[in-house]
Amino acid sequence: MLISVFKTNNGFAQDPSFYKMVNQLTTGTVPSITTKKLKVKENFILLDVRSKEEYDLSHMKNAIWVGEGDWNLNLLNELEKDKTIIAYCSVGYRSEKLVEYLISINFKDVYNLYGGVFDWINKGNPIENSSGKTEKIHGYNKKFSKWIKNGAVFY
Repeated sequence: MLISVFKTNNGFAQDPSFYKMVNQLTTGTVPSITTKKLKVKENFILLDVRSKEEYDLSHMKNAIWVGEGDWNLNLLNELEKDKTIIAYCSVGYRSEKLVEYLISINFKDVYNLYGGVFDWINKGNPIENSSGKTEKIHGYNKKFSKWIKNGAVFY
């Protein structure tokens, strides 16, 4: 169901209340990376920690879907523990849980994308699906979809 379409494409300011919400949901006890730093980062594995429905609608380029709570442990066990891994979800809550888990099983260089894919798209960065680039973004639910300011919001 299409809820709304926003086109700001300013690529700069995010609503400060968005970051307040992110800080309330996350513990900040795991390493994080900002959208700005991710854009220039090289040589990393990107893990999408959302539902299959969210991932199929759109995801960040080269992201590997691992699930949102019932993670694909076979896939995670195949990853090299010394590789840089960045996990993301909508705003950073679910991906923070995965980063905690990866640290607990001795992954050395793992990060949570601060603000998740919502911050990524709100700053004008591209997302894609199996057909290529898209503006469609899954808003998770009605409550969270209000934080998306750029793209065509579905939930």
